[in-house]
Parts: sequence; C-alpha cells; structure tokens
Amino acid sequence: RDIVRLVEQASFDKVLVLLDEVGSGTNPREGSAIAVSLLRHLESRASLTVATTHFSELKQMASVENEASSRSSSSSSLGGERRWLNASVAFDMETLRPTYQLVMDESGASNAM
Repeated sequence: RDIVRLVEQASFDKVLVLLDEVGSGTNPREGSAIAVSLLRHLESRASLTVATTHFSELKQMASVENEASSRSSSSSSLGGERRWLNASVAFDMETLRPTYQLVMDESGASNAM
C-alpha cells in the first residue's frame, strides 16, 4: 500500500527511487508482475530508479527492454544511451560471502542453495 500511495501522490521531478526486493512477500509470480509493472511505470516518471531483486524476470528486464528500444527508433529519448542497466554484487563461492564488488551488465545468480 505504501508504494501505491507513493506513486499516486509523489511528484517525480528530479527524484531518486530506491526499491529493495520490490514485489517480495507475496506469491513469486504475482510479486514479479507487480515489480515489472512498477518499474515500467517509474521509468517515465522518476529521474533514476534503483531496484534490488532475486526475481529472474526483473534480472532479465534490462536486456529485454534495451533490445526492444534499440529496434524502435522513436524510443531513443536519451540519445542512444541505455535506459535500463543491470548489475550484481560478486559472490565468493569459497567463503560463501558477497564481495560487495559491483559487476555491471551481469545479473547475479541466486546462491540460496
């Protein structure tokens, strides 16, 4: 409910939106759909949105959205720059701990098991 209120009431002029595990806490399929819809909604409103996730659908969004926009010449509002970026935090498989090193253009694997 807080996210709905934020989206409905906020003025997004020069706003940074941070979403941590957006769509979690519900059925994974529903949560992923909610998160995708919210990120697409914020794309045209917020100056910058940063979202963390374990949802595979969200991890794939950057490449899917960038590929779709590169095929459409009318969607280039950033002068050819990518509108969606993907990154992950490196993980040390020997120590089973994150290294906190940011790896651009690569979605991270889930290391739950």
